[in-house]
Amino acid sequence: MLYQKQVYLKNGEGYVKAIVRNYESKDFEGLIQIQAESFPPPFPSELWWNQEQLENHVTLFPEGALCVEINGTLAGSMTGLVVDFDPNHTSHTWEEITDNGYIRNHNPNGNTLYIVDVCIRPSFRGLALGKLLMQSMYGVVIHKNLERLLGGGRMPGYHKHASVMSAEQYLQRVVEGSIHDPVISFMLRAGRTPIGVVPDYLEDEESVNYAALMEWKNPFKDIGGMEMDVRFPIGKLQVPEKVTLENIHEWLKEIESYTDRLRKTVDQLDHGELNKTYRDGSWNVRQLVHHIADSQLNMYQRLKLALTDDSPTVPAFDEEKWAIQPDTKLSVESSIKMLEGINERIVSLGSSLTEKQLGRSFIHQTNGEITVATKLAKLAWHEEHHLAHIKIALSK
Repeated sequence: MLYQKQVYLKNGEGYVKAIVRNYESKDFEGLIQIQAESFPPPFPSELWWNQEQLENHVTLFPEGALCVEINGTLAGSMTGLVVDFDPNHTSHTWEEITDNGYIRNHNPNGNTLYIVDVCIRPSFRGLALGKLLMQSMYGVVIHKNLERLLGGGRMPGYHKHASVMSAEQYLQRVVEGSIHDPVISFMLRAGRTPIGVVPDYLEDEESVNYAALMEWKNPFKDIGGMEMDVRFPIGKLQVPEKVTLENIHEWLKEIESYTDRLRKTVDQLDHGELNKTYRDGSWNVRQLVHHIADSQLNMYQRLKLALTDDSPTVPAFDEEKWAIQPDTKLSVESSIKMLEGINERIVSLGSSLTEKQLGRSFIHQTNGEITVATKLAKLAWHEEHHLAHIKIALSK
């Protein structure tokens, strides 16, 4: 079964149509051109994709050959293969595990989808197409019932710090948020988790030949006999030690596109589907949608109070009681419309913040002091957290 989905991405004041699909032989010339634009001379052209490699991709594992079009123009690609990965033996090189990009070692019976390459046309960068392709590849992992997505991430900022810290220490600093790395920070935002550092992964001066091994685990898969914790399908909220305006920008992009993605997920559901739950005793899909709106409303109010008052104390709201009020019998569209307005206000407000304002705070009646930066992180995370719950419920 091949892959295709259509989404609309924010671009300035408007939106552009993006289609993610499997690439085919008719796309080869365009894919090679994207590599040429991304890696111009003096980068050696023999290291761009060649016809044989691309032919292998669409023949040996077509499900792992994804591209994205923007308004009909080829804008990027991501390629993977399936391997049998042992978490206890992580040492490998890019050339070994990808067969130097030819993927003749693709193993249909393997347990891991390994990313060979991702490349975005320079003129389309800024639309978060890398993240879109990554999330699409997560769907392939789920469809193929694999354990994980894995890949080695370059650490192009490491050469600036290699004289004073190890690669492992550098990676930890990136995770903590005190150092920004253009590749690893992107992977973290896309949902990947570092599981180690691999030396001599690829000849790469900027990374001093190191790579961070970055994983995404299939939340529907029982790995190693452990019961999956569906309470936190995207993990618990993690806030960098030092939140930057770049972090804020990324969170606001997720908030800005959220209602479109939520509506696409729940718009055509019938009564039975809206009553599905993601685990025994949990809220159903209808309650989750209404809760998302209720929560954004409360958190937006707290955000504004933190910006206008000096450390105001705010009450908690009883989520369980809110979830059973008569208005939660309304259609889910009522809450999606509510979210559209609230999220538009959040994005507008968040876009105007200064670094100094990120440190302003309010006092939560139960949880203590919470900064503006942390609240914005939660505004983005909380929506994605419950969207994942909805998707789990609908998969049952």
